[in-house]
Amino acid sequence: MIDAGGLYWITSPQYFDLNNPQWKIFHVYQNDKGNGVLVWVSNPEYVVIYAMNNLNLEVAKNNVNVTYTGQNIINMINNCPTKIYDKIGEWWI
Repeated sequence: MIDAGGLYWITSPQYFDLNNPQWKIFHVYQNDKGNGVLVWVSNPEYVVIYAMNNLNLEVAKNNVNVTYTGQNIINMINNCPTKIYDKIGEWWI
């Protein structure tokens, strides 16, 4: 398994708990078959609508402050064939 890490709202503070569902959008990793798995932590409907309305704006960042546009988020979502929904609103451990 390859852990690609989490994606966080661009408005998250400089220092915050990376497992806090207030700031975490989703977590992506690669399973043992090499397929991307996206684990939703925020409400998927809100994320998709927000990303679609801000395709060219930076709306998210990773844990080393690389920023992503709404279009980048849509691409990540579309490129992960497996999506897990049972972690929405939970602390990611």
